[in-house]
Amino acid sequence: MTRARAILPVPAVVVAMVVLAAAIEPALAQAGPFGVGAPEVGGGSHGGIFGWIAAQQSGFYKAMTGGLRAMRADPHAGWWLIAVAFAYGVFHAAGPGHGKAVITSYVLANNQTWKRGVFLSFVSALFQGAVAIVFVGVAITVFRLTSLQMTDATMVLERTSAMAILALGLWLGWTKIVAPMVVAYRGARAAPAVAREEDVIDCAIGSPQRTPIAAALCACGQSHGPDPSTLEGTFDLRRAFSAIVAVGVRPCTGALIVLVFAFAQGLVWAGMAAVTAMAIGTGLTVAALATIAVTARGFALRIAGEEGPWPLRILRTAEIGGALMVLSMGILLTGAAFTGGGGAG
Repeated sequence: MTRARAILPVPAVVVAMVVLAAAIEPALAQAGPFGVGAPEVGGGSHGGIFGWIAAQQSGFYKAMTGGLRAMRADPHAGWWLIAVAFAYGVFHAAGPGHGKAVITSYVLANNQTWKRGVFLSFVSALFQGAVAIVFVGVAITVFRLTSLQMTDATMVLERTSAMAILALGLWLGWTKIVAPMVVAYRGARAAPAVAREEDVIDCAIGSPQRTPIAAALCACGQSHGPDPSTLEGTFDLRRAFSAIVAVGVRPCTGALIVLVFAFAQGLVWAGMAAVTAMAIGTGLTVAALATIAVTARGFALRIAGEEGPWPLRILRTAEIGGALMVLSMGILLTGAAFTGGGGAG
C-alpha cells in the first residue's frame, strides 16, 4: 500500500525521440521497410557505415541475379541462390530503414513479451515477402505492367505504408501518452475526495478500497509494485495486424529485383523461394533487435526492483518512447512519400 501519486512522463524521452528523428530522417528518405536501399545507391550518397551497407547490398543483388542465371544450366545452383537470399535478408535489415524500428517500438510501446516480439518480427517480414510476390505476379501476368508502371505502382504502396505507420503512431500516441495523462489529471482532481475516505489506498486487485477513482489512480502507477499484468501487455491481434500491415505493405527493392528477374528467366518458383528465404533472414535480424529491446526493458525492471514507483516509471518510459518513435517515423515517411523524397527501398 502507498499514498496515491501521479507518475509523470519522462521529459528526456521526448527530447531523445526528437533528436533521433532528426538523425534518421536522411536515412529514411532513401530507404523503405526493413532498410532496403536502391541498388544504384552503392556507396555514393551514404557515408560511413550506411554507405558500406548499401554497397554490400548491391553485391547481394548481383549475386542473386547471377544465381538465377546459373539455375538455367544447373538446377542445383538454386541452393546457392537460397543461401545468398537468406544472407541478404539477415544483412540488409541492418541498414537504414523503418521496418525494424516500427516493430521494435511497437513491442516496447505495448509491453509485449519476447515471444510476441519474435512472432511480430517474423510475420511482418513474411508478410512483406508475400506482398512482393503477389505484387510482381499480378503486375506482370495480369496487368502486363512495364518497369516504369511498376515503379509508379510501388510508389502507391509506399505512400500507403507511410500513412499506415502514421495512423499507428497517432493511435499509440493517444493510448499511451494522451489518454493516461487525462486519467492522471482527472484522478489528481478527485484525489482529495479519496483521501477523506482513506488516506492510504490499497491498489491490490480485489481490495475493498479499490473504488473506481482509486482504480484509475492505481492504473497510473500508484501501487507499491507493478501488477504482474502490467509487465505483459495484452495481445490484441487486430492491433498487432495493423503494425504488420503498416510495415509489410511496401515490398522491398531486393525482393522486387529478384522476382522480376526470375519471371524474365522463367524461374518463378526459384524467385519465390529466394524471396521467402530473404524474408526469413530479415525476420531473424528484426527478431534479434526486438529481443534486445525486450531484454533491456526486463533488465531495467529487475534493477528497479519490485518496490517503489520505478518499475512502472520504466514501463511508462518504454511505452512513451515506443509511441513517439512510431509517430516520428510516420510523420517523416509520409512527408517524404508525398513530397517526392521517398526511397526506392
